[in-house]
Amino acid sequence: MNLNPFEFVLDLFVPRQNANFSSIHSYLSQAEIDTQIPRLKNLEVGQKQYLNQVLIASEYSSNLIQDLIERAKFYGEIAITYDFAKLLFSKTTEMPKPDLIVPVPFDPGRRVQRGYHIPELIAKDLAKFLKTEVSTILVKTKNTAQQTLLDREERLKNLENKFKINSPEIQNLEKAKTIWIVDDLVTTGTTLLECAKTIKQEYPEIEIYGVVVSGN
Repeated sequence: MNLNPFEFVLDLFVPRQNANFSSIHSYLSQAEIDTQIPRLKNLEVGQKQYLNQVLIASEYSSNLIQDLIERAKFYGEIAITYDFAKLLFSKTTEMPKPDLIVPVPFDPGRRVQRGYHIPELIAKDLAKFLKTEVSTILVKTKNTAQQTLLDREERLKNLENKFKINSPEIQNLEKAKTIWIVDDLVTTGTTLLECAKTIKQEYPEIEIYGVVVSGN
């Protein structure tokens, strides 16, 4: 992590920490990253035509990671996203390297409310680790209810046809053979699936992988 002098001094007085550990300049130690067990999400037959794989870097049951996601998403500790990117980088060494990293699109209403979008921040840092490009090639066309408040069937309907390709970024998409779609949290996988479907409908030859910090 490249810290500016202000951040370095601030960390000395207010160390970055989780409930169990403080390394002053980071929220996750390498040892804590190493203890997270990644896995591939079981995809249904219909999902496999859009997504090659979905890698989940840590289990949803990890209180450590869930606490950090909550703090980043709802309490503005966005520096945590660097540690999430580092976690993803360490767990994706066996995956095909992406030509492009794409964050799941933000909900317009929540972006205005929060002023930031966690998947986008993670994607930008992950792209630096991988020395590749990040692009907001997908946009969400309208506000939707939060997925966590809905059951599986409602989630599918909630996001159906709610994404589109961002025209100013299309040149990045046209030259990509492999894409990683990045999110902080996955449950049913509906968001990743709809994102991948939107791309595949226009560019069926692209291989698409979901890369997620935490999930079940």
